[in-house]
Amino acid sequence: MPLKRLRLSSASAQAVGALRTALANGEYEPGTRLFEETIANELGISRIPVREALAMLVAQGLLVRQQRSVLVPNLNAAEVAELYVGRAALESILYKRAGPRIREVDLNKLERLEGNLEAVASSDSLQDFAFHNRSFHFAIMERAGLDTICEIVGQLWDRTSYYRAFFWLDESHRELTIQEHHAIIEACRARDGKALVELHRLHRLEMERAHPRWLESRAKATDRPRRERSAIALGSK
Repeated sequence: MPLKRLRLSSASAQAVGALRTALANGEYEPGTRLFEETIANELGISRIPVREALAMLVAQGLLVRQQRSVLVPNLNAAEVAELYVGRAALESILYKRAGPRIREVDLNKLERLEGNLEAVASSDSLQDFAFHNRSFHFAIMERAGLDTICEIVGQLWDRTSYYRAFFWLDESHRELTIQEHHAIIEACRARDGKALVELHRLHRLEMERAHPRWLESRAKATDRPRRERSAIALGSK
């Protein structure tokens, strides 16, 4: 007799969503230890669904378990480079396939998402900038119709989310991101998958090259006290 399919409880599913959002927005520094009780209190739920959510995120590679603790991965330069190798290969497939499939409604959505990004570009809210940037890129990649590959890319993307915040601390980098997005929108308008692949390769390369600089600067600041960061809430972006 086959086993009955299990489903996460509503509270567990919402905790997964809230934690994934926090990780994607860079709200936890690499190496941060996540405490079940703290997260449960922030979300207003019991510790059991939080424990289930943490276990799922560990299984997906977004968090790591060391003995009895769950931590945000603290990646070295080689590990970051490996993630970008995976992204480069899979994102090229998605962008090439998505290009000819772009519809007028998709272009309208991209324009709206880019408008949201530009609206927060001059603020100090790097979390909002990261959220709108991610939404922009995945709105294109999802048009490829390859949901499993898109999900894997999302996992690779989220594992370097905090490091992208370092890149966007520089206002000129935020401006460059916006400029490159406009070029990407024009390639979408032309339904040019080949151009999309190349534009996004260059776009991603700017970020990839910034990671070693961030890791080096972080290594020089090891005496900075680490504190547990918390800003997750159900229903947040």
